Amino acid sequence: MTTTHGPKLRRGFAALTVAVITLNVVVVAPAAAHLAIRVDIRYPQPDSHVGPDVTAVVFAQQTLAGVPQTTFSASLDGHPLDPATGRLVPQTETTVIRVGTETRIPLRRLAKGRHELAIAYRPDTDMPILHTAVNFTVGSGSSYRSVAVVVLAVAMASVVALAVIGVRRRRSR
Repeated sequence: MTTTHGPKLRRGFAALTVAVITLNVVVVAPAAAHLAIRVDIRYPQPDSHVGPDVTAVVFAQQTLAGVPQTTFSASLDGHPLDPATGRLVPQTETTVIRVGTETRIPLRRLAKGRHELAIAYRPDTDMPILHTAVNFTVGSGSSYRSVAVVVLAVAMASVVALAVIGVRRRRSR
């Protein structure tokens, strides 16, 4: 029996495979290609440590469907921001971002601790609103002090080393 039904079974399986691939190309691929624009947060990076004054960078990237621009809104720790000034506002405000450009959002005098910067945008008129967020930590500026302490320590070690070399040269004469 396997010899008479084998070729039919293989043809049926091949036809089913072709049907699944065709369905995938016709239905799924256009949905993925339809994302007209992608808006991401370039800075601050996820889980980064920054100072109290930071400038967030939002970037618009074109995709296959290719719309030239979109609008987005921003929030900090769940509170709406004016994307142009970085100041907290009572209601959500939007700004236009064009493909291939960056928008800088100045965030000033942030409190120490963990924060979340979020953006919301609609890639196209017939698509739902998408959200992107990044968590970061504002420090006390101790990283700058740490660098200053290291530089000062290296400078002092260099002065001591030069003094020791000078003393040895005088003794050897």
